[in-house]
Amino acid sequence: MKNHEGRQLVGWPAVAMLAMGTSGLVNWWPRGNQWRGAFSVSKQACGFRLHREAHGAVGIWGLAVFLMVSFAGVYLAFPETVRSVIDLVLPVRDLRAGAAAVRVEPIAGTEPLGIDGAIELARSSMPGTGLGFAFLPTQHDRPFRIGLVRPDQERPAPAVTIFVDPWARRVIEVFDPRQFSVAERILTWQHAVHAGQGLGWAWKIMVFLCRLLPLLFVVSGTTMWRLKGGRRMSHAGAQDLVLDQVDTARRAGE
Repeated sequence: MKNHEGRQLVGWPAVAMLAMGTSGLVNWWPRGNQWRGAFSVSKQACGFRLHREAHGAVGIWGLAVFLMVSFAGVYLAFPETVRSVIDLVLPVRDLRAGAAAVRVEPIAGTEPLGIDGAIELARSSMPGTGLGFAFLPTQHDRPFRIGLVRPDQERPAPAVTIFVDPWARRVIEVFDPRQFSVAERILTWQHAVHAGQGLGWAWKIMVFLCRLLPLLFVVSGTTMWRLKGGRRMSHAGAQDLVLDQVDTARRAGE
């Protein structure tokens, strides 16, 4: 229960980030022939204009990564909700429930297979793979869960999950990401995407820089708000001065 509440506590800021990125795209969208300047900061920009152009240009260049990382955070916090929504468009199985449903039948008088034997049996079913993870059975009717990674994979890219029956000493189920549907593969990748792993150094650097965007948005947005407020006050002050001058001139003419 605490784990579920903790995921929700972390997940709602991810929802806010996703909403902020989407609304930012709407606010940034250029009008007319302003497209070229919308992707850069002018050399002559200063004050309010500098912050406005930096806010928009940096945001749009990092938007794709920002939205992907935010969506991954939402999925990790609310996996069942996200999966059910995607299932309305693309078929996707509940892989977590499928893995939890795999059971084995204990055999009386038989010594169950140990972890080393389970790993060896799993790797023999997929030669050339390396060990990614191994989960021990939590109950007598649960199998080993062995994660194997192919030579061309970067950890922690989604691994092939092998379910090994420790009593019958055989592989009983295989979850291979390469055999998943498109939607299932997308969801399987979300943990690696959110962590900036599994897709090389370029992706890791982009995710790192993406995590600095909220700070930039807060600083530039706050500065623009303050500068705009100052401009309004200055404009109002100028209007008051003109009115005072008009009133003084009117009185002098009476």
